Amino acid sequence: MDDFRLKVDNAYEWFSDHYPAISEHLEKYEIDARKRADKGDFWWELRSCDCYSYFEGPKIVHPEIAMESRFAYDDTGLYPLKTIFTIPLNDKFLLSVLNSRLAFEYLKNTRSILGDAEKRGRLLMQLIYLEKMPIPKI
Repeated sequence: MDDFRLKVDNAYEWFSDHYPAISEHLEKYEIDARKRADKGDFWWELRSCDCYSYFEGPKIVHPEIAMESRFAYDDTGLYPLKTIFTIPLNDKFLLSVLNSRLAFEYLKNTRSILGDAEKRGRLLMQLIYLEKMPIPKI
């Protein structure tokens, strides 16, 4: 038996030994999970994401909803969760522009606002708005 076949045969055993509660929960979905087009190497896995490099490299991260410009730089390879967006650039100049008072005033006037932006309302900081922002060239 070649190494790959051994790997496949032993994978679920390893998975269930290391993650017994998860494997027990997933077993009831095995038949449908085997039919999925978006599975990874095994029926219980998710497929690989083409955007891992965006998360693993330097990036600017920001929340989807914010009362102010809240852009941060990450070069530690963290994977953001939920409503945190990633700009996969190693660009501290862009980071400073995005966090500037001028940029926030621009954003307040060009995007949807939840409440009154002048009275602690929240801005939607989605890509459709950010990509239209005029950024000065240096």
